[in-house]
Amino acid sequence: PALCSGSSTSITLNSAVTGSLMRLTGVSGTAGVTGFSSVGLTFLDGDVISDVLANSTSSPVTLTYSFEVSDGSGCDDGVAPFTTAVTVNPNPVLTLTNTTTSLCSGDQTDITLNSPTSNHVITVTGVSY
Repeated sequence: PALCSGSSTSITLNSAVTGSLMRLTGVSGTAGVTGFSSVGLTFLDGDVISDVLANSTSSPVTLTYSFEVSDGSGCDDGVAPFTTAVTVNPNPVLTLTNTTTSLCSGDQTDITLNSPTSNHVITVTGVSY
């Protein structure tokens, strides 16, 4: 799944084996992202990870959460380790440059709209005089 920077994950952990424990063994691809859970946390069947992830870069970043599963006594329950990925999209940044501050009737404007954010779309929604 993908979410916007500053939004919360909703990763529900489920196991078909009664009494299973799931342990977070790693979070990779975290460059420029904060707010993810600490490695070593354990979860029960049905628990939800609700990390509020913030992306400080200008490009989407994909984090991969890795888990191992064990039975209630700490023994391997035969379920293979698993991963899930979350893409954190950056909040868009917009700069506006107006090099012609005064215009006469019939003059052309010189306004530049720019964003370093990957895959950005700038939509002008109105012009006021």
